[in-house]
Amino acid sequence: MKYIASVILFSFLSGIVQISCKTKGAGDSIEENIFYTCSMDPQVMEKKPGKCPICKMELTRVEVRKENKNTLRFSDSQLKLANIVVDTIKLISLVDEKRYTAKVVLDENETSVISARLMGRIDKLKFKSTGEYIKQGDLIYEMYSEELSAAQKDYLIANQRVAQFRDKAIDYIQLLQSAKQKLLLWGMNEAQIEKLAKENKVPIVTPFFSPEHGYIIEVLAKEGDYVAQGQSLFKINSLKSVWIEAQLYSSEIKGIHENQEAIVEFEALPSIAKRSKIDFISPELQQESKVNLVRIQLSNEDLAIVPGMLSSILLSSAQKQAIVLPIDAVLQEAQGNTVWVQNADSTFESRMVVVGIQNSRQIEVKEGLRVGERVVISGAYLINSEYHLKKGASPMEGHDMKDMKM
Repeated sequence: MKYIASVILFSFLSGIVQISCKTKGAGDSIEENIFYTCSMDPQVMEKKPGKCPICKMELTRVEVRKENKNTLRFSDSQLKLANIVVDTIKLISLVDEKRYTAKVVLDENETSVISARLMGRIDKLKFKSTGEYIKQGDLIYEMYSEELSAAQKDYLIANQRVAQFRDKAIDYIQLLQSAKQKLLLWGMNEAQIEKLAKENKVPIVTPFFSPEHGYIIEVLAKEGDYVAQGQSLFKINSLKSVWIEAQLYSSEIKGIHENQEAIVEFEALPSIAKRSKIDFISPELQQESKVNLVRIQLSNEDLAIVPGMLSSILLSSAQKQAIVLPIDAVLQEAQGNTVWVQNADSTFESRMVVVGIQNSRQIEVKEGLRVGERVVISGAYLINSEYHLKKGASPMEGHDMKDMKM
């Protein structure tokens, strides 16, 4: 209990008293700002030197300073212990940064469609779910097509005629090449055509292989469907590139332009921050939300970025010379914005300021400070809390806010 009482007294006396080892004699006149206390029993407060009535130790002389009720004083050791840092105000360059919420969507330039080369019935689908990955050359479906069966028969007949009438005047080789070309155009590959010639038999259904690779984002057919020539069957996307889309209000779009540099960060990937440029700004407002669409394209070779992820875009505007403080140096409250200023006599007082633009690290002070003054840039919240404890009031009390342009 004695230790706790000592700490409380030291906190109360810090900044308003000066402890001295010098003592006056009993005959000295009594001064109003001089007291004698015990370091072991701080509740003892006497007006003259002597011994502690509790522990019998010599009382220590303390001097109470008369200071402005709105100021605080700290010793050098207290400032160091509390990590309170003071710096001189000067004009520096400030970059106006703004962060906008965005999301990851598919890059439509990376989207491709696998369609039917000819009319027929889908006998079997090998891929039926979105999100599945199709490699180039994978078997994706089997089809029954009367047109394709007829073309395969024409090819086999032409192949037989070439073998039978090799030395005749009729050019069956050209007929064979034409029949083969038709099969290639309708989606069969060289290996399938060679197998057809070797087996000399038209299959009931014909397998078709993927000419593209990517993740399925939409399946547009199902088994048993009759499809027309050119009808879409699968929509796939490689995800090697993605779009980052942000929606900005008309008031926010001013000053933003294409090719402007931006930093993209992801909520699910805090260690990743990608630098890119704005490549598209929609010339019209979105129909329902009445906002502008801003888009950034990002490379995604490692496939770490997934469509649907939440992200943010950090945009920077031109620099300006201003009085700039670290963001934590300004106490931003509902009643106003304040900073702690160190006076010439080393006391600290709270001062109201008007702030301007700010970014993630810095904030502009438009009114309330002058170049050359010394301001607390680290530990302002600690000083504010100490003021509340010692004064029992808010540092905002007594501020004249009439002339402040908020």
